[in-house]
Amino acid sequence: DAITWVLPGTFTMPEAESPLVSAVRVAADYFSVVGAKPAMGRDFVEQDATGEQAGAAILSHPFWQQRFGGDPDILGKTLKFSEATLTVVGVMPASFRAPFFTTAELWTVAPRPSTTDLWFARLKPGFTAAQAETGIRGILKQVGEEYPASAARDVVIRELLPGSAANRRLLLILFGSVGFILLMAVINVANLMLSRTLTRHREIAIRAAIGAGRRRLVRQLLTESLL
Repeated sequence: DAITWVLPGTFTMPEAESPLVSAVRVAADYFSVVGAKPAMGRDFVEQDATGEQAGAAILSHPFWQQRFGGDPDILGKTLKFSEATLTVVGVMPASFRAPFFTTAELWTVAPRPSTTDLWFARLKPGFTAAQAETGIRGILKQVGEEYPASAARDVVIRELLPGSAANRRLLLILFGSVGFILLMAVINVANLMLSRTLTRHREIAIRAAIGAGRRRLVRQLLTESLL
């Protein structure tokens, strides 16, 4: 349905106490493919890749908070790195975790992919990762026959985005395991409380004999159970 690429690396901020910044160069459509939007500002646009608006950067929420104190006027500010000068155009939500690069601090647009990039794609509805891998392997085989220098290429496709069938199966297994453990714990606690109550019949009889009503005894037992 859609495909994009990323190239991880580091930028150096000379004047900062911690100069190294985890920076990821991406295609302009990267965030739309992975299904995320900036919480502040805008997403990348094609002009950021063509050079008409070169130097755009989107910050991660932790990087914005830690390096800039959550400055609400961060949009439009210029960041100077040894590798490039970038203008902040957006800030990602605090909940966003980039696939593979969960510690990324900023993203910027690169004009073209390289041979070392990682590629991400969004599958069409009803299309599985296995089908995609089979199709791409066929393309690679054809390319290898026409261009022998590219014959060593290979591909492994993994479903990473939320909502995949593999993730649903793992969540069902996890919920089932947790539910079974919780059920065992509830049964054990119920047995312990029943045994404890049965051994207190003399105490309850004495309390009733000196004036405790049924409602008060039930309230005491419920309070103890709740605690």
